Amino acid sequence: TQLALLDERGTSTALDRTRDALATTRSLLIETRGSEGRQADALRRALTLEAALLDAVGSALSNPTSPLIAELLARDAALRPALAELPTRRGVRTGGAQALVDYARTRSAG
Repeated sequence: TQLALLDERGTSTALDRTRDALATTRSLLIETRGSEGRQADALRRALTLEAALLDAVGSALSNPTSPLIAELLARDAALRPALAELPTRRGVRTGGAQALVDYARTRSAG
């Protein structure tokens, strides 16, 4: 996977992008607080689960022995159906969680 090719600079860039994505996700959650209805509920659920996954991703990137690495696959699995409930499928994420777990394990072993 491409994660195996990351050096320290690449890991730093990935961590910066993860933090930016988490900040954006949290901002969107704040913006949707007053929204009502089924679609708003589905969006908030997806955003909440995305934030939980991004938190674990950031932890895995910054600390290869993070206990959140063990939760990556479960958080990813919880997020996928929430994304599928959104009114559009454009931009739905694929793959990634297992590759990150493998990458973190490689970093912690080396």
